[in-house]
Amino acid sequence: MRTIIASLAAATALAGCAADEGPGRMPATQDPAVQDGPTITYSTAPCFGVCPVYTVTVHADGHGTFVGRQHVAAEGEREFVATQHDLQLFQEVLAPYRPASGEKIIAPGQNCEHQATDMASVDVRWTAPDGTTQHLDYYYGCDMEKNREMAKALRNAPQYLPIGAMIEGR
Repeated sequence: MRTIIASLAAATALAGCAADEGPGRMPATQDPAVQDGPTITYSTAPCFGVCPVYTVTVHADGHGTFVGRQHVAAEGEREFVATQHDLQLFQEVLAPYRPASGEKIIAPGQNCEHQATDMASVDVRWTAPDGTTQHLDYYYGCDMEKNREMAKALRNAPQYLPIGAMIEGR
């Protein structure tokens, strides 16, 4: 009987350790190269309507914070963990629009030839471990035809993070 209890206790302890890893969970230790990646902050701004307004910040290790502000399913601050695969997809979708240095602003009054009014915008910041940043500020109503692919990519990028239910309740 004692042997069975000891075996069950050992199995339970091992199962607890295994639960810390696996699909959707971060391993206890990270590759140092992963931790050297940028922290990405993705913020949406209001439109004239019911556009979701939120900020999501995700670190190179996959840990992140969602802050819902308006027209989202989850208002306030929520923590999440993205898998390395999902984080990589999020980064890859945003990468073509990341300025080489400094900032890139695509907005009325800056470099916008044709503009629609009352549209939302997105602000994306990549912050390296040394504190340097690249910044993209994009207004969705700016040169809509010319910027169609960028707008689509920027809108779709958050789908790779586990925040869909917080935005739309899906």
